[in-house]
Amino acid sequence: MKKLTLIVLMLFTLLSNQVLSQVENEQYQAILHYEIIDNNQSEALDTGDVINFILTATNTGNVGGDGGAYNYTFNDFDANQITLSNNSFVNAYQLEVGEQVESSAWYSISEQSLSSGGVELEVDLFFGGYYFQSNKLRVFFNEELSADILLNGTVSAENNQIKNVADPTDAQDAVTLAYITQLETSIQDLQNQLEEQNQNIDNDFDGLSENNGDCDDTNAQVYSGAEEICDGLDNDCDGLVDEDAGSIFYQDLDGDGFGGSTTIQSCTQPSGYVNQGGDCDDNNANINPGANEIEDGIDNDCDGDIDEGFNKVTDIDGNTYDYLTYGDQVWTVDNAEMVTYRDGTPIPQVTDATQWSNLSTGAWCYVYNSQSNEKLYNWYAVAGIHDDDPNTPNKEFAPEGWHVPTDAEWTELEDYLIINGYNYDGTTEGNKIAKAMASTTGWPFNSNEGRPGYYAETNNSSGFNSYPKGYRDSSGNFTFVGSSSIFTSANSSNDNLSYNWRGIFSGEIGFVRQYNNENTSGDPTFYNGFKKRGRSVRFVRD
Repeated sequence: MKKLTLIVLMLFTLLSNQVLSQVENEQYQAILHYEIIDNNQSEALDTGDVINFILTATNTGNVGGDGGAYNYTFNDFDANQITLSNNSFVNAYQLEVGEQVESSAWYSISEQSLSSGGVELEVDLFFGGYYFQSNKLRVFFNEELSADILLNGTVSAENNQIKNVADPTDAQDAVTLAYITQLETSIQDLQNQLEEQNQNIDNDFDGLSENNGDCDDTNAQVYSGAEEICDGLDNDCDGLVDEDAGSIFYQDLDGDGFGGSTTIQSCTQPSGYVNQGGDCDDNNANINPGANEIEDGIDNDCDGDIDEGFNKVTDIDGNTYDYLTYGDQVWTVDNAEMVTYRDGTPIPQVTDATQWSNLSTGAWCYVYNSQSNEKLYNWYAVAGIHDDDPNTPNKEFAPEGWHVPTDAEWTELEDYLIINGYNYDGTTEGNKIAKAMASTTGWPFNSNEGRPGYYAETNNSSGFNSYPKGYRDSSGNFTFVGSSSIFTSANSSNDNLSYNWRGIFSGEIGFVRQYNNENTSGDPTFYNGFKKRGRSVRFVRD
């Protein structure tokens, strides 16, 4: 043998079989390759060297068939037709599904074919009704056996691995898996570096890069800290879409177009919700901020005031008084301020204590005689006694349609407040309504629960709004100012209920009822001292 080892033969067998044309069909396949038998032991192919052609036929379909190689085309590179030295290609055999059969033929190189530079062979086959051809195989003669292997055309390694390939240096060099893996790793590292650099670039010029909290660096409206808006995007990059965006809608239970306290924020208006709130009774369609206020003891228009525009009464002097409904009664919740009787007759103002103590007709004064304070009235003024002539008809003190409450009417108010839960502890028995009737200011602090001075800001749940103005005694002195509210009762002038009064005291939990002792002496002036006392006055509607 001529400097041709088994390795060279294998390389020629596996790598140098040029496949110019490989014809397949769905049922059969034929592959042609070759090996060199170097008979002359020269460093190049020479006459007398043998090419052994190997034909592999495979049934790749799903039906068996018989046939074989029935013809071949064999030419040198000058297009001269030549003949195989020994044609042993099988021309008749059975090929079952998945079966593979090899057969061979050989050719001894002639001067003519050697001078042409090579030969090419193609085999015609017939199996199971299919006519097809093998690949066109070309063999080159003009290379030395010890030189580099030149592969032209399509080469099949027949499912074998090619080992020990050097790293590529030229454009068409082959590469190994290790080289490709290393190249892929380098490319991936470069991509990672580029991606990391890109993540530090503010592509949308919103002040933040991807690494600084921008979850969409292609949209300047999307970044960490952006305002969420209704656009179907996560503007603030918190993982939520359109949260806390859109309008506030109010649940409208009574269908009056105004919602109550239940709200939802949404980009679209949900069913059963409206865009106007403020409904103070969402179970009554007649009560809402758009309703007209009527005189029914209810805040119809939800503005916090009851019967405003209706719940005011005006006296002869033009003073107005708010009023509220308590059960079947309507009471003013401001103290009397008039200085004339209903018919316009003046009620004298008396400041001097001695003069006050000697009165037997109506009079009024300011608390501490200071115009910045409220007015107090003696019983004579409430009774309309304006002169000393017993035959002169008494005047009307209260505005038209109103009167000063009697002792019985005070009791009715007291019972209403107790029964309806105005006791400071929420019970409906016992008289504990002082805090509910007292104003939220003006009372001295008291550490005992239930007293008007105990956290006075929680007072006045009834709206009666009683300030601690005290009273003026029968000697003309001002007493209990700042710690009590004393109100007049209007009863007949000569029974033991005359000039009975009701009061709220800073140290008491109840609405106090005080009545005068019964006159057992027969002295007609027995009650006069009580009638001289100056007290606050409220009105009840007739």
